[in-house]
Amino acid sequence: MKKLLFFCAALTATFTATGQHYYTDSANPDITRHSLRIAPQRVEFVLPEVGGYTVYKADLHTHSIYSDGDCTPEFRVREAWYDGLDVLAITEHVEYRRHEGKMLNFLKGYVPEGTEPVNYNIIAKPADEQGIRSDLNFPVKLAQETAAKYGITIIPGAEITREPVAYGHYNALFTTDNNAIYAADALQSLRNAKAQGALVMHNHPGWRRKSLEHPEFEVAAYGEGLIDGIEIMN
Repeated sequence: MKKLLFFCAALTATFTATGQHYYTDSANPDITRHSLRIAPQRVEFVLPEVGGYTVYKADLHTHSIYSDGDCTPEFRVREAWYDGLDVLAITEHVEYRRHEGKMLNFLKGYVPEGTEPVNYNIIAKPADEQGIRSDLNFPVKLAQETAAKYGITIIPGAEITREPVAYGHYNALFTTDNNAIYAADALQSLRNAKAQGALVMHNHPGWRRKSLEHPEFEVAAYGEGLIDGIEIMN
């Protein structure tokens, strides 16, 4: 009995030290498989009510391949479920979609020859007369379709993205039409979002700045009451 207990303890120590989650395939000993790919589990943590209100876990700032992320909106939903979240905001950049050219190249043969991405990076310059031709509501739709299978609530949103030192980045939450947000004037973009009833958050304030002085744009945006809150990131 003592030998058996010692063996189990040693085995546990071995797996803990390596930090691996692999096992040998029963049909082929030359193959190892990752256990987490077989039985993924949701990390569940329960928060107490606060003042009679139910507390939900949420991520209110996310991106996918439809702006500058590296995964799909569907993956973001599954990721949120595994992480124990209840609510997920889809907030693709309005002015920046770095994968757009790659998507068009992949769809060669489906689009007219010579089709190039248009106004896919207009952070530091305004869009030309063609405007933004991508459907900025599409990522939200994809996330909503997947979220229905996981019980995750999706908040439609978008990130209004301009040069960070003089302007900054702003999340518009609870938007109704992301295609109607963009304007060459960044203040007008915020106004367009607010006209939809959006809640506007100031993302990572101070990012890349070397001064504590508020730039002229921030003074105007806060002065007009266009900003509802500040995003604090760890």
